[in-house]
Amino acid sequence: MDKQLIKDFIYRYHKQIDKDEILKDDDFNTDDFFSINNAPTTNWIETDNVDDHILKNHLEMLVDQVATDKEFYIFDALLHGRSYKDISLVLECSTESVRQWFGKLLDKMMEVIE
Repeated sequence: MDKQLIKDFIYRYHKQIDKDEILKDDDFNTDDFFSINNAPTTNWIETDNVDDHILKNHLEMLVDQVATDKEFYIFDALLHGRSYKDISLVLECSTESVRQWFGKLLDKMMEVIE
């Protein structure tokens, strides 16, 4: 796995999670919760990309080993779809500083992977 693949994965991960309907319970009815007549469905197996979740967990463990708290926050925020501008507002720095910290984090990750 190279640096660009990791970067692309981090940028698109939140889009995959947002499509996930498993955690959404808008139409959940407590009266039908224990109903015997309803057959359970396993549609989530067909749509859930387990490999993405496994890779995300692996990257999180890797980042936890090598990153500072600031770098971990940047990684987590990017995973959740935050922009560099949003992150820079929280950290009270420029967007370019956030990009540089993220680049350094990717370099640290690549050292461990290699």
